Amino acid sequence: MKFNLKIAALAIALSGLWGCGKDSGTTSNPEFGTVKVVINHKVNNQPLVLSTSAIPDSLGNSVVPNAMSFYLSNLTLNGTKPFVENLSYHLVRVSATTDSSVFLVKNVPTGTYTGLDMSFGVDSVANGRTDFVGDLDISNHMSWNWDTGYKFLLLEGSYVAPGQPNQGVVYHLGRQEAFGKINWSGFNGAELKVSNEKTTTLRLIANYDKLFEGVNVKTNFMVMGPGVPNKSVAQNFQNKVIGLVGVGNPQ
Repeated sequence: MKFNLKIAALAIALSGLWGCGKDSGTTSNPEFGTVKVVINHKVNNQPLVLSTSAIPDSLGNSVVPNAMSFYLSNLTLNGTKPFVENLSYHLVRVSATTDSSVFLVKNVPTGTYTGLDMSFGVDSVANGRTDFVGDLDISNHMSWNWDTGYKFLLLEGSYVAPGQPNQGVVYHLGRQEAFGKINWSGFNGAELKVSNEKTTTLRLIANYDKLFEGVNVKTNFMVMGPGVPNKSVAQNFQNKVIGLVGVGNPQ
């Protein structure tokens, strides 16, 4: 009888502890949402159309891209509790059928974020190997076939000058001299809010008007290694091409 009474007393005590923990919220599960990043591609404030749109160079002539892709990486949402995306490498392809590109950032803790940091290209850790999957998979044709590493930006097309035959253009930017950080301290007066199991849209714009600013593409029509054109075009992308539009509400 005494043994049964002791078991009953222990059960009541454990039940009370469990109840206290439940009421105090210590057993609550973390909540997460998704951020959808939408990038609109423009030239002269018009949608970029592959094989048609003309990007000016420093001489006032034009580059007509037939293919274009680039990497954005190391995404961090800043706030009271910053969120750093794990294995943050996103291959952005300019499409022949739409003027926008989309990628998802998943498992973002719910809360309010006040700024954004990211990088153009691939950091030195990932750029020293090519055995990744996903957006860094070598089957995406964004890695060198003659060396280890990735092309941070791929642009292939034609150089068009009045009265002259079109000339092929290849810009494969890479190496760590082309890598650079991009940051926005705010979202144009708004805050990015993430709610549980909902998606919040973050809008960026890539306006390519100044991609070749300060670069003579006629004499630098093939850039596939380190040097002034490689670094200049990369810096133009980081500082003059990519921009932030704003954020939407969780849906």
